[in-house]
Amino acid sequence: MKIVRRRKLMDERAIPASEVGPWKERLRATADRAKHEVRALSLACRDPRIPWHAKALAGLVVAYAVSPIDLIPDFIPVIGYLDDVILVPLGIALVLRMIPREVMAECRARAAGGDAGPLADNRSTP
Repeated sequence: MKIVRRRKLMDERAIPASEVGPWKERLRATADRAKHEVRALSLACRDPRIPWHAKALAGLVVAYAVSPIDLIPDFIPVIGYLDDVILVPLGIALVLRMIPREVMAECRARAAGGDAGPLADNRSTP
């Protein structure tokens, strides 16, 4: 009986779908932009016009993002994920500043068009 009452109470407190929409759409748009930027950054890192130190920093940022070793362990509440939330975007922003603008603009256009150009992997051919 308590479970049914509790579930009914939770349903009454639920936020209507009409109020959830705006932030959900912004979140989806931000995720789409991030996905597009990561694709463009991966294309840019394969470009021979990019300085070696930008490529090295990009590799370090990616390695830190996927590595199970953190500066602050994730099991520490709140602060554990704070390094991932702050350091990884800052590293990406720094790498983007090291890449020449014209190269990054070209890579963004290739990523948006779905064309990876001469650097594409031809995995569809047998």
